[in-house]
Amino acid sequence: MNKIGIILTPDTRSKAYITKIINNKIKIDEIIFLDDHREEEEFHKDVINESKKCGFDISKSVKNIILKNNLIVKKFDFVDINNSKLIKYIKKSNIEFFIFTGGGILKKDILNCKSKFIHFHPGIVPKYRGSTCFYYSILNENNCGVTSFSFRNNA
Repeated sequence: MNKIGIILTPDTRSKAYITKIINNKIKIDEIIFLDDHREEEEFHKDVINESKKCGFDISKSVKNIILKNNLIVKKFDFVDINNSKLIKYIKKSNIEFFIFTGGGILKKDILNCKSKFIHFHPGIVPKYRGSTCFYYSILNENNCGVTSFSFRNNA
């Protein structure tokens, strides 16, 4: 059976992912939390209510979701997915697939790890790239989409 991990960051996407994983009782073999201790954004009550309709509470931090659910995590005090400390840790890991929620673009060193990475990009690639791609696809086409891909350096 494949071992699956997730790499979380202190952002909205990670809030949604970890909440859905918990609520649907999805087995995750390892949780890594990249936390740079940023100040949590405050949201209007309408935004909070809308997020709850989608199955998560945007006003709850990833850190609080982890604590409330007694999840065992490996924490790092940075958000850079290409940080050498994280790469060293992942190279020792027995996780075959890591769901990657954010923290930058995966570069050669992390792709040289034995683990494969799965990412859901909030836009249709290559037409919509970058962190604001949802906005532009809605403005330009009145719809949006997601691109899913998995990658590993085969060199």
